[in-house]
Amino acid sequence: MLSSLGIYVDKNLIKYAKLKKVKDSYKLESFNVEVFEDLKEALVKVINETNSHKIPICINISNELYNYFDVFSVLEKKDITKSLDIEFEMLCSDKGYDHKSLESRYVLRDNKENIDKYKSIYISANKNEIQDQIKALSNYKLYSMTPVTTSITNLIENKEKENIAIINIETETKITTVIDGQIHRIDVLDSGMEDVVEKINRLEMSWKKAYDACKNITIYNNNETKSLDENENEYIDIVMPVLYKIANGTKKIINGYKEKIDKVFITGMGATINNIDIYFQDFLKHQKVEILKPFFVDPTSLNVQAKEYIEVNSAIALALDGVGFINKDLNFAPFSKLSSI
Repeated sequence: MLSSLGIYVDKNLIKYAKLKKVKDSYKLESFNVEVFEDLKEALVKVINETNSHKIPICINISNELYNYFDVFSVLEKKDITKSLDIEFEMLCSDKGYDHKSLESRYVLRDNKENIDKYKSIYISANKNEIQDQIKALSNYKLYSMTPVTTSITNLIENKEKENIAIINIETETKITTVIDGQIHRIDVLDSGMEDVVEKINRLEMSWKKAYDACKNITIYNNNETKSLDENENEYIDIVMPVLYKIANGTKKIINGYKEKIDKVFITGMGATINNIDIYFQDFLKHQKVEILKPFFVDPTSLNVQAKEYIEVNSAIALALDGVGFINKDLNFAPFSKLSSI
């Protein structure tokens, strides 16, 4: 039996999910969303409440950068790493970044245009932010620190059979595209739920009420009768312009691929908006749009509404890293800790 705790930190919000693996089955033991002011205090609170002191803890990196480089496939691993690091240093020099302040990881994928080269997804994060999280979790079994954009694919079975895109609408919106079973690209859009939550917070004077208000919003099409509940859709005029930007931006990205994207999944905070999948389907005529549900979850076995656990999909994806799904090439946690688990 294996257990792990996935923690997704997003601005002033923590989503967590404790997961247990028994043989080939997985069970959600606990999950929730909490607003915080002090990150270290919030992390300790979550670990105490879930009794996760001795199990692997998997957390996301934040504010990461994504770059893409080609590298010769005949090179050895150490030479590939050196070549990519040099490429990144040159890029940082051109853009005025301090590359020494950034920690980087990468993955390789096939290059159909040139079989002699790999395409790399090169991911970088601020070293100080990484160290702050490591310090905050120094008394526990920190197992992994990964981009949620790559871990989010953990939630889908048999992803090699279809070309898919996962739209993770959290405070930021990040789109992970998987082609032929490999992560092809990660795109970060300019619009996300932060635009919505901040405006509602100014009216409600409460971050918690602002987050909860998003779950009461329902998108209606022209053929549906609107609810008479005054509390529902109170903020529809705030959310709709943001969703339009996200949906339109997603459409442009998907239409830009030579390969046909078969299916689009929506997850994150935005997925709790009622009928958001129907709204996106109007933009994506040639793809099937679905709300992303973890492959192992049987909705009838949980005494909660589906949107309650869908809201913490990012944390569930990270928790799966701790029970065998992790791509070690993308782990920003100290490797010395891995051998002890």
